[in-house]
Parts: sequence; C-alpha cells; structure tokens
Amino acid sequence: MEMSVVFPFAVALFGLYNTAVVDWELTKPGSRVCPKCAYTRMVLGTVLAAWGAYEGVRRLGA
Repeated sequence: MEMSVVFPFAVALFGLYNTAVVDWELTKPGSRVCPKCAYTRMVLGTVLAAWGAYEGVRRLGA
C-alpha cells in the first residue's frame, strides 16, 4: 500500500485520538482546561478525522 493512501488514514486516526484526549481532559474532576479552547480543538480534530477518512477512501478507490 502506498504512503499516499496510508497517510490520510493516519491523519484520521490522529484527529480521533486528539478529540478523545480533549474529551477526557474535559471530563476529569477539577479540570482546568478552558472549555471554549477544548471544544475548538475537538471540532478541529473531528474535521481533520473526517478529511483524512474521506481522502483515504477516495485515494483507495482511485
């Protein structure tokens, strides 16, 4: 499998991982994470994951 196909899936996994970590940080008792900043990071991680998945599937089928 070529790197041009693997890379978007790696980006998608990183985006999902980042979103999960931020969600975990928000739900910890006594968390000092700014909710507005955390939600922004979660949205960006989700968009990154969606783009990676879309691009990976598109390149896989091309």
